[in-house]
Amino acid sequence: MRTREREEQYEAKLAALRAAIDEGDASGIAEDNVFARVRETLKLRETPR
Repeated sequence: MRTREREEQYEAKLAALRAAIDEGDASGIAEDNVFARVRETLKLRETPR
């Protein structure tokens, strides 16, 4: 049960991180593909827009 809760918390954190990355990426402020590097480092897929 605890493992399941941890997995759910982890997935929720990743979802929040993806949303924050997408928002920052869409802002156009960041340069040099910084969010692509973050996605690559964390092995996250780019979410479709």
